[in-house]
Formats: sequence, structure tokens, C-alpha cells
Amino acid sequence: MREKVLIQISKRIVALFAFVILSGFLALNLGGCSAGGGQTTLLSITPEQYLASAKEQLETIEERDYEVRDLEEIIRVLENAEKDAKKTLIEISELLATLPKEKDDQKIIYDRFNNTFNNQADKIQKIERIDEPEKVNDLSGLAVSNLIWANDKLYAAGGKMIYSIMPGNLESSRLEVNNVTNLSNPRFDRKGFIYYWADGKIVKYNLKNNQADVTELDAGTSLEEKVIYDIFNNGRNTYLYILAKNQNQIFRYSYNTGAKKYDSKSDWLKENVDLSQVVDISIDGSIYTLNDNGEVSKFHLYKKEDYLTTAISPEMSADKIIVGTNYLYLFDAESKRLAVLAIKDGHLMNQYQVDSLSPVDFAVDEKNKTAYFLADELIYKISLKQ
Repeated sequence: MREKVLIQISKRIVALFAFVILSGFLALNLGGCSAGGGQTTLLSITPEQYLASAKEQLETIEERDYEVRDLEEIIRVLENAEKDAKKTLIEISELLATLPKEKDDQKIIYDRFNNTFNNQADKIQKIERIDEPEKVNDLSGLAVSNLIWANDKLYAAGGKMIYSIMPGNLESSRLEVNNVTNLSNPRFDRKGFIYYWADGKIVKYNLKNNQADVTELDAGTSLEEKVIYDIFNNGRNTYLYILAKNQNQIFRYSYNTGAKKYDSKSDWLKENVDLSQVVDISIDGSIYTLNDNGEVSKFHLYKKEDYLTTAISPEMSADKIIVGTNYLYLFDAESKRLAVLAIKDGHLMNQYQVDSLSPVDFAVDEKNKTAYFLADELIYKISLKQ
């Protein structure tokens, strides 16, 4: 018989359940905000009174020990609690949308509940809103469109130019790459090279000598309109991986040193998997695919693994994924949001919202727990808490 394990449920988790109770309060009382004939009736308890009461009750709850049989049960309990809370957020949001807001007193009641809802929703969804990200570099006029962190520096590129930048430093070095017009989608191989996709070619940028080589793909390589690719260097060989959504396949190309091009194309994926919704991939030995709804899948040894990440809430239209040492970083330019998940089990760590910016790309300095955003040819930074 397995030993029982003791865990502590903190006030933060208890508060999550309290918010579920709040939804019941809203359901019972908001209906009275608009009575027959459009008249607004008085609530039996004001939002301030309810929240004060809830706060008082929470403060009387000390951290307690709960007996569970094993770690799997701990995970199940906490995951179910989080799912219930997120479901409640949707229900309350729909309920709030039905409230009348034409009269002044109706607006006051709506604003009270809406502010309470938004603040609690951010806590449950682990969203931190960064109102004033720190501006660290001004790249105005350089027409840069992408950003990457490598070997303790930022690298911004656009057109045929690559700029090496120290955050906060006014000076930068640059390199013009011949025979290309659109350096895009940078990838760092963690071996001293950044790779760019450019006009159907691969540009290999050597960080040590500040030189770049342009590499052709094998003749006849069929490419989709938006190329989804990554480079992986295992210490012996360098491989190019291209995901073909219309064929539900990931193709691997070996680098031919003699011919100086990527050839020897092979089907890497050995099973049928739907890849039609994938928007990006990132590789650290395993291949991680990012769907447009923020869902991440993991592939290893040519097959899809049983790997399920937390469903991101609110929903996101994901653009880019970076695989770090311990975390996955998901970027949604449209919602101006960066989500951070634990690699080990895919659970959500934090989300960072930069509403004041219009970011087109991001980069992460894991060592110093910093994220950088490229917006309107300016670079901003925020601190990461995980």
C-alpha cells in the first residue's frame, strides 16, 4: 500500500475557489440589476461588502495539510481546480456582457463588477500586465523586422542587414549580406551561429567572425508560402528541418559540406499526424510544434509523444515558439502577449501582456530572465519572474 503524501494548499489556491463562489454571487444578484420596465433594483449586498466578506474569510484560512494518496492525485486535483476556474471566467464574462449600461447607476454597477472580474481573471490566468516596458534601443530608420538573443547580445535584421546590439548601448555593429533581400525568421543553434531564411535560401551568420554564408537548398525543393523551419546542430552534423503543412510531414535535410548546400532530403516523421494548424517549430533534440491556437506538441525519435500543454486562456493566435533550457516561450503579436510554459510537463508559468506596444517579434535572455520586444523599430525589455 502506497504511503500517503501531505501537501499544503496555499491561500492563493483557496482564493481561486473563492472566485468560483463569487460567480454564484454574480449569477444570483446581477439579474436584479435590471427589473421589469427597465428599472434598476438595489442589490441585496454591494460588491464592496461581498469582497470585504470574502477577504475576511480568506484571511482566517491558514495553510493546511491535506492528505492525498500520491503525486498524480495532487496534480489531478490542482488541474481540475484550474480548469473549473477558467470555465467560470467564461461564464462570468458572458454574464457581464448581458448587463444594461445605458444609465449612470447601471454603468457604476457594471464597472464595479467588471473591474473585480478583470483583476481576478488576470490572477487565475497568470497574466501580468506591463504598463510601461523599458525602452533600451532605438533602431528607427533601419527597417528591422526580427529579433533574436544569442551569446549575450541582441541581433536585429531586416532586408539584407544584420545588426549586433548591446541592450542600452547606442552603438551597434552591422553586416550587409550579399545576394539576399529579406532576412527573416532567425534561429540560433547554440553553437555560435544564427541562421536566417532569405529568398528561399539559408543564411548562416558566424557570430565569432561577423561573416555570413548563403547556402542553397537542393534543387527542386518544394516550399510553401510561409516556410516553417528550424536548424539543429547535434555537435557532429547540422540538419535543416522544414515542416510541410500540406503534406503533414517534417522533412530533414543534411548539410553537404562539399557541395555547400542542404540535400539528402528524408521524411523525418514516421507516423500520420495532422500538422495543418502548425505555425512554428523549435528544436532542442526534440521537435516542438506550435499551433495557431497556442497548443504545443512534442515529437521525439520520429513520433509524437504523449505531451499536453496547458490550454492558454484567454485564447491566443500564436505566432512563434522558442524552446529554452527549462521553458517554452509562446508569442502572440495580435494580443501583445508572451506565455511561458514549463518544458517538463507543459504547465503555464506566467503570461506577460504589453498593451502599450505593437510588437512584431521578441527574444529571450534566459540567464538574466529578460524578454525583449521589437515594436516600431524600438526595442523594449521586461523582467520575467519564473
